[in-house]
Amino acid sequence: MSYQIAPLSRLIEQLERLPGIGHKSAQRLAFHLLNMPEKAAEDFIGALKDAREKLQECTVCCNLADGELCPVCRAGNRDTGLICVVEDPQDVMALERTREYTGTYHVLHGTISPMDGVGPEQLRIKQLLTRVAESDVREIIMATNPTVEGEATAMYLSKLLKPFGVPVTRLAYGIPVGGDLEYADEVTLRRRFPLAAVEQVVPFGNQVVKRTAGGQASDHQAAVAEGHGTAHAPRRLLPLLLLGKQAVDLVPVVQPLQRVAVRRQLAVIFQETKQLAHAQPSSLSCRAVRRLY
Repeated sequence: MSYQIAPLSRLIEQLERLPGIGHKSAQRLAFHLLNMPEKAAEDFIGALKDAREKLQECTVCCNLADGELCPVCRAGNRDTGLICVVEDPQDVMALERTREYTGTYHVLHGTISPMDGVGPEQLRIKQLLTRVAESDVREIIMATNPTVEGEATAMYLSKLLKPFGVPVTRLAYGIPVGGDLEYADEVTLRRRFPLAAVEQVVPFGNQVVKRTAGGQASDHQAAVAEGHGTAHAPRRLLPLLLLGKQAVDLVPVVQPLQRVAVRRQLAVIFQETKQLAHAQPSSLSCRAVRRLY
């Protein structure tokens, strides 16, 4: 014989739907609500109904608001050229508690999660693109959570915002204050070292990888000296430099993998690029260069 009371069981089932609430926790909350004084219970129910009826999305940043604008967008001292993109309204509350950020926000109300059936059309992405296009935005900070869905959403938004020419940065995350490196996971530690950002132009200097033009095993030969051109011509182009352009008859090859030509002539094996671009030119080649150019 099971002990079930319909109204109590219904209340427990509804409380179990809350995030982080199991059956035991739902039972404790249900009995706590039932033991509340009548006035306190009415205030609790009234606060819930009032929040459901009066809260709406801000017309600018999509954050929760009790009017057309949220408190951040209503404030006149916020930097409107700086937008911090977050997943949920509670993320705005967490950042506001720091009292360090002076810009504005944009709430997506979720992340892209195909497993849960949430796509870009369910998020407030169109509002963000319209906001960036119509206002003078200097920087956009991606503050999504460091999860698979959060990273995918940040990358997706970065590609959509690229045509606007607005710098897109990522909120730093890693070891919290008071944490130990011993207990940090490998992914977190790996992200702490300086890495190149997505689509960042990294100065490559004068280095050239091995087996490129003039590249040998030694570093002094594998490096391109400053001032040299980026195109490295093979030695076969040296006669063209001295004699000028010439017509070349190419022999059609039927089966190039077997090196069988139509007139039983082997295809020309071009030489690998060597020291032409960086070797000291002879006096003849110098005069040829002056004459041709």
